This record gives sequence, C-alpha cells and structure tokens, in this order.
Amino acid sequence: GALPVYTTSLSCRKCHRRYYNNYYIDHTASLRVYYAGVPEVLQVATHFFIESALLKVFANGMVFGW
Repeated sequence: GALPVYTTSLSCRKCHRRYYNNYYIDHTASLRVYYAGVPEVLQVATHFFIESALLKVFANGMVFGW
C-alpha cells in the first residue's frame, strides 16, 4: 500500500546552495547539479519517490516487453 513520505532540503547560507536528496541547486550560478552514481531512492515528481531496484524492473519490462 501507500506509505507516507516526507521530503526535506537543507540550505547553506555561506555557499548559497540548497541540497535535496539527489541533487543540489547552486543559486549563484542558477544550476541544478545531480550527485554522481544512481542513488537508492529517486525523486521522480514533487511528492513521488521510486527505489532504483524498481527502475530496473521497469527497464527490463521495456526491453523484453517489445
């Protein structure tokens, strides 16, 4: 079933960055920078998260479903 999920972000007043679970935003350069590698959980919409294992299931379904 559905599980409640809470999102948060942290900000640094010194470097003017706001950190999220899979990226950070540098407000001085107006850039969104994603972390290296594939994290265990990805934010795919404002309040929706998907585990990387489920993404592999979707990818396999697309490869072998056609």
